[in-house]
Amino acid sequence: MKSFYGSHIYINIANFNEIIEREEKKTKNVIHSLHALDTYFRSIECVGRKYFGNEFVAEKITNSRLHLVIQGELSEIKGNNVLQLAGFAYILAMLFTHIGKYNSLDQFEIQIGCDYGKVRWFEFSAGEYREETSIGFSANYAAKLQSTSSLNTIRLSEDVYNCLPENTLKLFEKISDERLKKYTDSPCYTATLSSCADLFSYTSESELAHEIAENVNLEDIQMRSINSQLRFERLSKTSCVKFDGVAVMADVRGSTQKFKDDDSNIDQMAELLKNILLTMYTTMTEKGTHVQFQGDKEFAVFNKTETRNCAKDAVIASLKLLDRIPTLTVQIGEGQAYGTMFASKIGANGERDNVIIGSVVNRADENEDLRAEEHQLVIDRNTYLFIQTNDPILASLFSSKDQYTWYTEAGYKDYLSKVQTENFRKSTESRSYNGAWNR
Repeated sequence: MKSFYGSHIYINIANFNEIIEREEKKTKNVIHSLHALDTYFRSIECVGRKYFGNEFVAEKITNSRLHLVIQGELSEIKGNNVLQLAGFAYILAMLFTHIGKYNSLDQFEIQIGCDYGKVRWFEFSAGEYREETSIGFSANYAAKLQSTSSLNTIRLSEDVYNCLPENTLKLFEKISDERLKKYTDSPCYTATLSSCADLFSYTSESELAHEIAENVNLEDIQMRSINSQLRFERLSKTSCVKFDGVAVMADVRGSTQKFKDDDSNIDQMAELLKNILLTMYTTMTEKGTHVQFQGDKEFAVFNKTETRNCAKDAVIASLKLLDRIPTLTVQIGEGQAYGTMFASKIGANGERDNVIIGSVVNRADENEDLRAEEHQLVIDRNTYLFIQTNDPILASLFSSKDQYTWYTEAGYKDYLSKVQTENFRKSTESRSYNGAWNR
C-alpha cells in the first residue's frame, strides 16, 4: 500500500436527496439532477487540479459527496488553496441557478470538511475487479467534520486550521462539538463558505463550469430499461438505465474509533478492512451488483428481472452478512429499500464513478444509518411485502420497527433452521393424515 501525508476534503450536497425526489416525483426521471451532479463535481475536480497540480486526487464520488485528497505536507499555500476550492464550491452552487439546464432545481446546499494526516491508498481486488480507496483516521475524521457541519459552511481540523494564512484565521470560529469528542479531544474550526468565497475571484473558474455544463445536452442522455443484471461497464454519462430493485447498505459500526488518531495501528486496520470488504463484496455479488465501497460501507443493488426474485435475493445476502461479519470481530448494521433507481457513470476521470440515485437509495441509507442497530437488518415496507408473498418463512424472521420498516437480528443459519423445522412439520403432518400410515 502506498503511504504518504496529505489532506482529505469532503464536499457534500446536503439537499441532493430532496432535489432528486422532487424531480423524480414531477417528471418520473432524474436527468436534470444527474446532469447537474456530474457538472458540479467535474468542475470542482478540474479546478482542484488547477489549484494543486499533480498532488490533487479526486478519489471518489459517493452519492452526493465528492472525496478529494491533496498529497504532501500541508503548507500555508495549500491551506489557502483549500479555502479557495471551498469558496468555488459555494459559488458554483449559486451559479447553477443561472444555467438554463438547472434552473428548475433547488440551489445546492453545501457541507465541507477537511483534515490532515497520514494517508494509505488501499486497493481492493477480487478477481478482475479493482477499487481504490484511502484509509486512516484523517480520512474518517474529515468525513465526520463534513457530516456535522452546518449548511454552506466548512469545518477544519486543528491541524488544517494552523496552516491557514494569517489573514484568513479571523473567518473561523473555534468550536467543540459533542458528536466529535469520541474521535478526538482536539477542537475544530468553522467558517461560512460565503466568507471564504469573498477572498477570491472566480471568473475563469465560472467560465469553465459553463463550458462543462454545455458539453452534453440533456437530449443526449439516454435512459433505458434493463431485463438482466445491472453491469456498470455498459454505462456512461449519456447511457444510463432505469430499473426497479432493492438498494442495500451495509456499514461497519464504530470503525472510526478503531483507527488511532496517530495512525499507529493503520497496518492492522488495513488488514481488517481488507477482510471486511472482501466478505461484503463476495456475499453481495453472489446474486447482486456491487456499486461501490463508501469507506467501510458496502453499497449494492439487486435489480428486478423476469427470472429472479430480487427482494428475496437481497434479504438472504444481508442475512449471510449478519452471520459472516461478526467472525471478523466487528458488527454491522444494514438497511434495504425497494423501488425505482437510476444508474450511470460520472466524474472527470474517465467517468469512472459508479452512481445510483433515486429516493429508494435515500431510504435504504436512512434504514441503515438511522434505524439499524448493531447486528440488525432493517427493510422497508415494499421489500417486506415482497418476501411475505414469496417466502413467508423468510418474512417471519422480521418484526415491525415502525409502520414503515421491519427488522431482524437473525442470520442465514437461522433462516435455514426455520426452513428445516417447517419442512419437518409439514412432513409429519403429511404422514399423520396419510391413510396408509393409519392402518
